[in-house]
Amino acid sequence: MVKDLNVDAITLTGTSEMPGMTTVSTDGGLERNETRGFASIGYKHKLDDNSSITGALRVGQSVFGNQLQVNVGVGFAMEF
Repeated sequence: MVKDLNVDAITLTGTSEMPGMTTVSTDGGLERNETRGFASIGYKHKLDDNSSITGALRVGQSVFGNQLQVNVGVGFAMEF
């Protein structure tokens, strides 16, 4: 589970092209999922005593909205 501890509100700002160049600011209107669940799995395969390849899959709730977010990672590690 991921929990956002210190998050600033999303604010949209801009400057009007109308005479007077008024600056406008409004709430972004996006609802942030402050607590998000996720599941992950990883695999490490040693190639020899000094190197390995890794793979990871993470599935969880996105920061905004209700869709699932899927992350896939592949890595190569050398140890000295």
